[in-house]
Amino acid sequence: MDKLRLSMFVIALIVPIFSLLKIIFIKLWAKWITDKRSPFNAYGDMVCQCHPIGCIKNEKFSTFKLNTDKRVCPCHPKTPLNKMKIPIQLNYDTTQHRKTIRHYNRLGHAHFLTFSCYKSLPFLDRDRTRSWLTEAIGKAKEQYKFSLWAYVIMPEHVHLLVYPSVENYNISLVLKAIKQSVARRAKHYLEKNGHDWLEKLSVKHGNRNIFRFWQAGSGYDRNVTSKNELLEKIHYMHNNPVRRGLVQNPEEWKWSSAGWYNGERDVILAIDEIHL
Repeated sequence: MDKLRLSMFVIALIVPIFSLLKIIFIKLWAKWITDKRSPFNAYGDMVCQCHPIGCIKNEKFSTFKLNTDKRVCPCHPKTPLNKMKIPIQLNYDTTQHRKTIRHYNRLGHAHFLTFSCYKSLPFLDRDRTRSWLTEAIGKAKEQYKFSLWAYVIMPEHVHLLVYPSVENYNISLVLKAIKQSVARRAKHYLEKNGHDWLEKLSVKHGNRNIFRFWQAGSGYDRNVTSKNELLEKIHYMHNNPVRRGLVQNPEEWKWSSAGWYNGERDVILAIDEIHL
């Protein structure tokens, strides 16, 4: 009888200790994942900004059934979210955290660039705004001396693959020139037409109101140095509209370089010769 009571006492003592240790382990694991997180998946998509699934941040340890298809968690790029058993919190607010991106300006490196519209709003679903963007890219090419190797303009984000042609360059200035040009034209258009979106896109920053066409921050910049990675990035970019269901074939989307690679020359933006 005494042995039975002792066993029950030990079990009653061990169970809460084990539960406590489990909770501590889960929280430490989640913190480690959070520290390791990236706003981009393995293919360069801004998960937080381009897809409303959020990144692992401020976890509440509750699992949601997400219709995520083949979307991936940035920390586990090989596992679709709908196959994962880790806690994921839905987070539609993409304005709270500004990502600090480090640019590596190295001679002989191509740059895979990604940037998004403010709050992932589809500002680039009209030919007007897409034309502003392509014109800005063309002017930036002349000013900062870089080759354009591939691009795709999606309704709410942009991918560029560029190769600086000069030894001393700053990829941040390239992005700034492109984005500021489009934002100025967008603001001017809204002011001229008295659109209520002008107020909606004005963000308080200290004592100033800042107009936001683009999501705050520098976006995503990955240095590309190998031919295999270069081809993978081009393939990924050209198939973006297909994955989204906008077209059936990559070359049908005129707002990308897929047509050029398919042999077309009457295109919006000409592509430069690749050498890597």
